[in-house]
Amino acid sequence: MEEEQLIQKTALGNAIEQNRDRLLAIISCRASDRLKRLMSIEDILQEAFLEAYKRLDFLNDKPEISLLVKLRKIVLQTIVDKERYFGADKRTSGKEVYDNMDDSQTNLLNRLADSITSPSKKIMRKERAVIVQQIIDELSPQYRDIILMRHFEQLDYNDCAAILNISIDAVKMRYYRALKRLKELIEQYSELQS
Repeated sequence: MEEEQLIQKTALGNAIEQNRDRLLAIISCRASDRLKRLMSIEDILQEAFLEAYKRLDFLNDKPEISLLVKLRKIVLQTIVDKERYFGADKRTSGKEVYDNMDDSQTNLLNRLADSITSPSKKIMRKERAVIVQQIIDELSPQYRDIILMRHFEQLDYNDCAAILNISIDAVKMRYYRALKRLKELIEQYSELQS
């Protein structure tokens, strides 16, 4: 029995290491800024690792669900637990401070905001990233979540379907509608700026 658990823990450690960047991205976009000031995202991930080792039965249950989806659930629960522990307010996207974003989030927002290559326009690029984040925040929760899962968390359609408990076709349709609505909001914002 102990040998089997050792093998499972080793396999879990390997899986966590393979998905490390994706799990850090999940923490980065889902944890409140207050929590990220109190704990580094690396420390939050370490706490999630410890919890995952305690929950080997959960990780081995339902083999049709990917390990990444199960680890994501543990990471999200760890975030909730730590925010409760530190008394952090519930995360609201309107409270976000974008100066504390990690590089992967900033890069994605820059790409979504239309990249500007001139070094003299870095401030403008950051302002566009903030605007895109504000526009994303205007999306309905189901559209915002699918955008976050696909772009920030880099989850594939299968994983999104498992998380949302809907079919892959439904995920694709929701994602398509979310992108369409995002485009509409960006166009409305552009019209206001003219």
